[in-house]
Amino acid sequence: MYSMHDGANISVHQEIAQRLNPKTCVEIGAYYGGITYKLCKLLPQSHFFAIQAYHDHKLNHMPDTPRGEYSVGSAEGSIDPDLKDKDWKRSVVRHFPKEYHDYFDFNLLVKTFQDTDNVSILLDTSPLKYDWKLGFDLAIFDVSPLFEENVKQFNYWCKYGNNSSHILMGAYTHQEEFYQYVDKRYKAEKIRDDYVLVCI
Repeated sequence: MYSMHDGANISVHQEIAQRLNPKTCVEIGAYYGGITYKLCKLLPQSHFFAIQAYHDHKLNHMPDTPRGEYSVGSAEGSIDPDLKDKDWKRSVVRHFPKEYHDYFDFNLLVKTFQDTDNVSILLDTSPLKYDWKLGFDLAIFDVSPLFEENVKQFNYWCKYGNNSSHILMGAYTHQEEFYQYVDKRYKAEKIRDDYVLVCI
């Protein structure tokens, strides 16, 4: 299946998943589920939760539109300044078939997991408005280019990890800042240029 990280950072997720071998993995901000799909095939004995917001203002749409989140602009053109040089639309154009180059389509998200039996799709906006009672061994975030938003996500999810669980945060525009934030309380590790792995 397809991911914005194909040919690039998807190997980070695979490397961490193989290293930790989580029994339960949660991906927050699944988009069309490409990361979760690849990991569920890599670790068939594990169970995965792919969490994707369903409110239109939280969705990523490919057309140049004020609808959704970070949807203004076009691939290789002007994009939301919060994204800096992280042009997600360019990645979709490069790695996804044309049927994905439109407004977000939940049918395509469901289609991703038709041949899997170890994935649950959860349509909700994180941070959740209730306690996550299923725990996790690895939580993967690919949610926001904003430090403040990723801190909010981290502070919700860090309460629900199993013993020696990990959070892999995509801190695309603020790796050092996020690392310094979590390293005061937890054991943290910078992974390549964009990620922070935190043992909670």
